[in-house]
Amino acid sequence: MNLSRAILVKFDQLAELKDGWDGEGSIAPNAKVIQLAKDTLSHLPYPHRDSVFVGASPDGGVDFEWSALGVYCTMDADLTYCHLNRSPPKPASPNDIEGETFSLEGVFNASVSIFVKLLAALEKSDQERNLRLPETRSLRK
Repeated sequence: MNLSRAILVKFDQLAELKDGWDGEGSIAPNAKVIQLAKDTLSHLPYPHRDSVFVGASPDGGVDFEWSALGVYCTMDADLTYCHLNRSPPKPASPNDIEGETFSLEGVFNASVSIFVKLLAALEKSDQERNLRLPETRSLRK
């Protein structure tokens, strides 16, 4: 697996969580959702693969966050859906945030399905944040 040691350590920490980790009623991520998250991240190119914050959601899912790019992804514990949010560099309102929830039920390879949508969101955000005005040449000699 081509994940950094720091990311692998984070997944190990998620695997050690117990139910109630975030208060009464919170559920620890299970081995299946952790493995799906690892598989999904391992498909991503550098630097996206190593610049992610990985965390647990209180309902037993796994969260990915690329805060610099405004991309957030949550995989549910039952592996039935994935929710992806992407916000533009300077959203004028909450309506500017693009969100999509897609089903993982009956999907042959869930990690690839998530990867395709996640990579598109990351690349779009990356392009928006790296837009540069064309350089102008000085008229001075």
